[in-house]
Amino acid sequence: PQPWRQAAGVLRGMGYDQAAQSLSIERRVRERLADNTPRFQRLVSWFLHAVADYGFNPWKTVLLSVATIVVFAALYWGGTAICGDPNLRMGSTACDGQPLFIAVQLSNVDVSAPGGYPRFDPLAYSLGAFVPLFDLGTEPYWRANAGAGEWFSVPVWLGPPAQNGRWSFSLTWSWGMTVYWLFVLERFVGAILLAIAVTGFTGLLTRDER
Repeated sequence: PQPWRQAAGVLRGMGYDQAAQSLSIERRVRERLADNTPRFQRLVSWFLHAVADYGFNPWKTVLLSVATIVVFAALYWGGTAICGDPNLRMGSTACDGQPLFIAVQLSNVDVSAPGGYPRFDPLAYSLGAFVPLFDLGTEPYWRANAGAGEWFSVPVWLGPPAQNGRWSFSLTWSWGMTVYWLFVLERFVGAILLAIAVTGFTGLLTRDER
C-alpha cells in the first residue's frame, strides 16, 4: 500500500484532494478484494465503503442515519395503524383489543397535569431509539406490548411426561414482538452508524493517510 499512500499524499499536496481521496478509496477496495484478506475483514471493509466511503464521506453516514430513522418510524406508525392509537390506551380487533405500545412510567408522571402523559409519536420514538443519549420525551415512556396481535403459538415439549403433564412452553409471535425486535435492531444499527459518523468526522478512520 505504500506507493498508493505516497501517490495520494503527492496529489493532496498539489491541491487535488478529490483525486487523492478517490485513490485512497480504491486502495482500500483492492485490499478488500485481495486473496489473502480474511472474510470478516472483507465484510467490515465492504460495510465501511457502503456507509461512509471508508471515513472520507461521513455525511453519507448521516444521510443513511436519517433514512434509517424515517424507515423505522414508518414501521412503528404502520403497526399503530393496524393495532390502534396507543395514546387512547386501547387496541383494535386486529391486535386482540390491546395497544401496540403501552405506557411504562405512569407512576412518575402527573397525568392530571396539563398535557398529561407524553403522547406517542412514531418519529420521536424512532429518533430516541436511534440516539439513546438524549431524552426526546417519547421513547422512555413507551414500550412494545408483546401480547398485542398474536400471530401464532406453538407448544414446545422439553421432556417426558411429568406428574402434572409435560414440561413445555409455548413459542409465540405477535405484532408486539415484531415491534420490540425492530426497536432492538434500530438501537444496534444506530450505535454502529453513530460510531462511524463520529470517527469519520474526527478523522480516525482516515488517519493512516497522514
